[in-house]
Amino acid sequence: MQYPKTYPSNIEQTADDKEIFETVPIVAKIIRMGDFDSALSDCLLLFDGHDPKIATILGYLYSRRNWSKFDLTKSVEYYEIGARGGISYAHHALGGLLKKSGREAEALDQYIAGAQLGRMECAYNAYFLLKKNKRNEEAVAMQSLAARLGHPLAARDQAFDMLLGKKGFAKIFPGLIQYFSLIPQLIAYANAISRG
Repeated sequence: MQYPKTYPSNIEQTADDKEIFETVPIVAKIIRMGDFDSALSDCLLLFDGHDPKIATILGYLYSRRNWSKFDLTKSVEYYEIGARGGISYAHHALGGLLKKSGREAEALDQYIAGAQLGRMECAYNAYFLLKKNKRNEEAVAMQSLAARLGHPLAARDQAFDMLLGKKGFAKIFPGLIQYFSLIPQLIAYANAISRG
């Protein structure tokens, strides 16, 4: 499948996971406490078979590897419902599960869909997979989208490309400026990842 070489500039960053988990405040509280069994019971009672937010929470619960009810098949099924419902977090999580299962082409489709909904992590992961598969024009477009959405590693990679003269010699100095301006974001991003 070929993806666009450019993406609309009006795509805005989204992070709907907080909104999803606050859909049912009591479930959010139970999940924060680590009581996945109670959260699962409550979500299954509330789930009508279609609600993408509740489905995404169920996908999240079943994807917890350190939990006795871990079920990758169920997690994928519920995340698929969330993704069909336009939940960018579901696309991101589903893409990750598919990638870990060796289904990179399907993961890429999920990442592209999530990126088009404005999820910067999806855009960066799609960029990485496109680059890995030597689909360079598509990768550059996705890198640009990821950077526009605020992903610091995509912006860092752009800055490196400019610094190395890959965008022309006139872009070397702007690349240097971009890189140094990103340092606080890169540090914050690294700290967020280390906190898990």
